[in-house]
Amino acid sequence: MLDYHNNMLTIIAGTFGAIGVSTIAGATAWYWSHMPKSCKPLLDIAKQSREIDKETGEHVSLFCKDGKLVEFPSEDLTTLDKITKKGLQLSNDGNIFGWRTDANSPYSWIKYSQFIERAHHIGSAFINYGLKPGANNFVAIYSINRLEWVLAEHGCYMYSMVLVALYDTLGPDACNYILLQTEAKIVVCDTIKRARIVIDNCIQHHNPYLKTIVLVEDLDHPSNETEKDALMEDIQNSQNTIKIVSWKDFEEDGRKNPKTPVSPKPDDLCSVCYTSGTTGNPKGVMLTHKNLLSMCAGLICHFDNMLNPNTVNISFLPLAHMLERVVEMNVIMHGGRIGFFSGHIRNLSQDMKILKPTLFPTVPRMLNKMHDKVTESLRKSWIKSMIFKVALKAKEEEIKRGIIRDSSPWDAVFAPIRAELGGAVRFIAVGSAPLSPQVMTFARCVLGNCVILEGYGQTECGGVCTLQVPGDFKGSSVGPPLPCNKIKMCDVPDMGYEYGLNGKGEICVKGPNVSQGYYKEPELTAQTIDKDGWLHTGDIGKWLPNGTLSIIDRKKNIFKLSQGEFVAPERIEGIYAHSHYVAQIFVYGESIKSCLIAVVVPNEHTVLTWASKQINHPHLKEMADSLGKHFTVSGSDLCGGTRKIWAEICKDQVVKQLILDDMKETGKKQGLQGFEQIKDIHLNPDMFSVENNLLTPTMKAKRGSLARFFKPQLQNMYSNLD
Repeated sequence: MLDYHNNMLTIIAGTFGAIGVSTIAGATAWYWSHMPKSCKPLLDIAKQSREIDKETGEHVSLFCKDGKLVEFPSEDLTTLDKITKKGLQLSNDGNIFGWRTDANSPYSWIKYSQFIERAHHIGSAFINYGLKPGANNFVAIYSINRLEWVLAEHGCYMYSMVLVALYDTLGPDACNYILLQTEAKIVVCDTIKRARIVIDNCIQHHNPYLKTIVLVEDLDHPSNETEKDALMEDIQNSQNTIKIVSWKDFEEDGRKNPKTPVSPKPDDLCSVCYTSGTTGNPKGVMLTHKNLLSMCAGLICHFDNMLNPNTVNISFLPLAHMLERVVEMNVIMHGGRIGFFSGHIRNLSQDMKILKPTLFPTVPRMLNKMHDKVTESLRKSWIKSMIFKVALKAKEEEIKRGIIRDSSPWDAVFAPIRAELGGAVRFIAVGSAPLSPQVMTFARCVLGNCVILEGYGQTECGGVCTLQVPGDFKGSSVGPPLPCNKIKMCDVPDMGYEYGLNGKGEICVKGPNVSQGYYKEPELTAQTIDKDGWLHTGDIGKWLPNGTLSIIDRKKNIFKLSQGEFVAPERIEGIYAHSHYVAQIFVYGESIKSCLIAVVVPNEHTVLTWASKQINHPHLKEMADSLGKHFTVSGSDLCGGTRKIWAEICKDQVVKQLILDDMKETGKKQGLQGFEQIKDIHLNPDMFSVENNLLTPTMKAKRGSLARFFKPQLQNMYSNLD
């Protein structure tokens, strides 16, 4: 994300390097003598939630008046079609959305009144092209974040229709499944490439529902001549059952043939958000207007008046996911502005320098990259490293006292980093996956006058159910419950978690932000949301003494990587098992890391057969030949000295690279996404077994035991990758 130059800290070194230790000491003395007072936290940091049931550990937010959960931001904001009108009023018809046309252009803006008018045109066009106002009419969007995305979104809200977002990491088969399940008649696509993906899958799977693709990209642009011909051929192959209409013509149709808006009710469905976290087909989480607005109301309590008409948000996290969408809802209802990134993460820093956002919703991976690049740049100069460490320590001590500012003598050290984010960021919301305490502390130090809050949640509860409180900079938790929901713990005895015994259990959430369940999946819904309305998250947690929540484990073998993508390790293990070189495999990942690693037990016969032919690697050939006689039709009989030779082969980097390359090729052929591919492996010569406590009696992997047994190797792999 951040394009740090090799001389990122040259200014700092030039300013401080020649001054010497005496000036550093003087600056430190001045710093302590001019220490400002601490900011007053919103809540008593020692008690941030209230326990209302000791048996289940049920807690509720202290922001809840008389223990009652909040449902709406205000009496006049009960459905999402009203938030733009609220923003129009508060902003005095200021700018709402901005975009850049190329890498050298400034931001262009559309005002609230213009946006509302154009959203009405799009909603009218939906009706003119065959939809009807109501929760049984779905509009799918397959696009990156851009103006047309939100115009289609709010066009749906204004006419009580349901929004469905498609995104690339779902894969084409999953996208087709979603279109079939929702029976969507209209899909908005930003590019010809995505339009072709939709059409090809509809042809292949005989989708009878899709009638219209609204194409944002200019089909008649000279550079698109080849793509246009291919698209027209796709249309013919569909026997012309699918119509392509340009966004311009679609919007003009709505302008010429307007329809009266149909406002939804709070409990009406507004969006079905599909999650890709498990094996099999994605699940469509049904979210109502009340679900999302209650969560917005809960977040506002924690935002501490940080949202207002002067707020500027950078929109780069996918609008297909709930974190970005809910943040934007809050910005709009407060009359703020939202600028879209230019479409490439590599240009995000340039976008932010021009936009100068005050709000930066992000995921741990972005802050991890910032931390890693700064750390790498410091290795090039001992004096820069020394100055940086002294400044970081001073800022850390300040933050522990609740002091958030960018005016201390040491803040000049961090100015180049803040400049990469535009220099105006005052609030960062981190979600989607856990952030390591080390990176959190680092970010809070270097970003100066910026409040950074980490939250926790799932799509099934609108995206967020807990959030840290401004002013709490000490604990490594995800904060107390939002005032729109309460949280309790359910026992998981087979994992040794019983709230009455050890204060730990499965995190369960209940409140107006909890979804209605999974679209057309009543059995899956019943497995996740019980008859009393409690959402069972599958995460294991415990309450800290100050009333905040700590996530400690996962009930199911599914977890998120730091970029927010769900991973099902058992499915990935099943795919890699197709490699001829793999006998057993244990896929491992951490939610503060962006990639997967694995412990692999190689297939002895296949590896030795290969090694015996490696005349270019005589050491491998010699070891393989010496072991070949120990193999029989029924398998190997390696022990003692021969076992040591096999262990040496497993340590060989050539063998490791052979197996890793074959695994990656196998994963690619089997359709693994990039984030699902293994980045490093450790070869273990001994099989996992019941005897060594790495397999259950039914021959299933004991994931906890494997993680503990191979902890040094796993840590070493991540250390090398970092």
